[in-house]
Formats: sequence, C-alpha cells, structure tokens
Amino acid sequence: MLRRTDPRPAITDPDTEETQTPPRRRELTLRARIGVGAAAVAVAALVATSVGLARSHDAHVAAADHDLALLQGTRQAVMNLITPSAADPEGSADRILEGAAGEWRTEFDSTRAEFVDAVAASKTESTGEILGAGIENTREDGTATVLIAAVTKVTNAAGAKDEPRTWRLRVDVMQDGDLYKLAKIEVVP
Repeated sequence: MLRRTDPRPAITDPDTEETQTPPRRRELTLRARIGVGAAAVAVAALVATSVGLARSHDAHVAAADHDLALLQGTRQAVMNLITPSAADPEGSADRILEGAAGEWRTEFDSTRAEFVDAVAASKTESTGEILGAGIENTREDGTATVLIAAVTKVTNAAGAKDEPRTWRLRVDVMQDGDLYKLAKIEVVP
C-alpha cells in the first residue's frame, strides 16, 4: 500500500479512476511579495551600512597609525637633539642630522663643527626623557606641528652634575620616505 505524503487533497478522475494531485499554486500572494521585497531592501541596507562602517573604521585606524608614527619619529629626533654626549660628539651630531630636514637641517649643518667642538670641550653628558608629545596641527602638504615636553639631566665641565633642564619645544615635522624629521624648532617659553 502506498502512503501519501503530499498534504493536498487527492482528486479522483471518475473516467479513469486515477487519483491525481492538484497542481501547486506558483503565484505568491500580495502580502508575501511585499514581505520578500521588504526583506531584500533590509538586507541591502544592512550590507551597505556594514561596508560604510568598515571603510570608516579603516580610515580611522590608518589615521591613528599615521599619528602614532609621526609622534614616535618626532620623539626620537628630539631625544637625539637634547641628549648629546662628549663620548661621541660626532655621533651625536650625525644622529641630529639624520633626524633633520628643511630649514633645521640647513641651520644645524652650517654649525655642526661648532656643535661638535662645544660638546667635546664642555664634556657634556646628557640623558633625557620625553614627558609628552602632541600634534598641534597638520597641513595639506603632509607636514605637522608637534608640541614636545621633555626633561634632561646634564653633567658638564662647568660643574653641572645631573642638573635637570626642562624643554618645551614646538617643532615642524615633515615626512622623508618612511621617516619623520624635524624641519623647524622653536623653544616655547
């Protein structure tokens, strides 16, 4: 005996005495069409919103990474500037020049020999710490102005023994390849 699994009622043809199943209705009701359309619109809106949010997130992450690299490069260049050593005055000058660009590079390069002589003659030894750094502004050309607060401890032939010196600097920074370099330095009172 065959069992029927189709829930539709069977139709018996009186001429042939065969049982037939009625054809399925292929048309959706108006209510079903509206529901399917609304679901499709909702899914499309969710996808569009997700894509927009992902792009926005990526842009914010890229900007944060850029700012972090800019601040790290600036911190290192300023640290090289404020911590010369009589043990290697040439190396100190080289490190300063490596982190210099533009106006500052031209200025320091023209006085490099005097700087090396002064550090060696005064037997200057300096250690330092950057206390804080923040981006004051950025410009369309990719340069930025960064404010730096630092402290150094200086020992020299003039009698200073781990004498603390505070620094507040406003520096213009520009990108040179993958590095950020000091282009201008201003001491802030």
